[in-house]
Amino acid sequence: IEKKIKEQIPEAKSVQVSAPLLGRRPNIVITMDEPAAVMRQANTQDLIVSERGRLLLAATQSKATTDLPVITNNTGVTGKAGEQFLRPDDMSSLLLLMQQVKLSGSSASYILPPQTREIIMLEPSRGVYQVRYLFGDTILQQFGAMRATQKKLQELGQTPAEYMDVRLGNKVFYK
Repeated sequence: IEKKIKEQIPEAKSVQVSAPLLGRRPNIVITMDEPAAVMRQANTQDLIVSERGRLLLAATQSKATTDLPVITNNTGVTGKAGEQFLRPDDMSSLLLLMQQVKLSGSSASYILPPQTREIIMLEPSRGVYQVRYLFGDTILQQFGAMRATQKKLQELGQTPAEYMDVRLGNKVFYK
């Protein structure tokens, strides 16, 4: 029963089925994943991504899509509902990044490039350039280095034209 429920409800985080000692009806407890973002993919429908990196369901089937950030999938791999698409620790890093952007009063969209364990952030309010991050424990350090570099460049009256690369955390490259 658990397996059939998980197949029919891919957004279920866990399904527990137990039979009571007295009675004929089983107890079924379904725990749902929380939506974290909308995954935009070429030639297919947008999907909701959970906070654990799992593709849940079509965005058209969810009411939670209006406030969710958008992740564009440019990996070359098309994900399907019910699949684990991002590693849970990578998704955790991405959620930290999204939280920092939100706390700074800005909004951003994200791109998954073909390179593994990287994320590209686009922040239209700051300029047309891309910011390249590396998933991992240093993502907050990378974000801080990016904001410090933006502040310094603003003082100098400069803005990157193409990209800012903060993957090293303690060094920032820009063009």
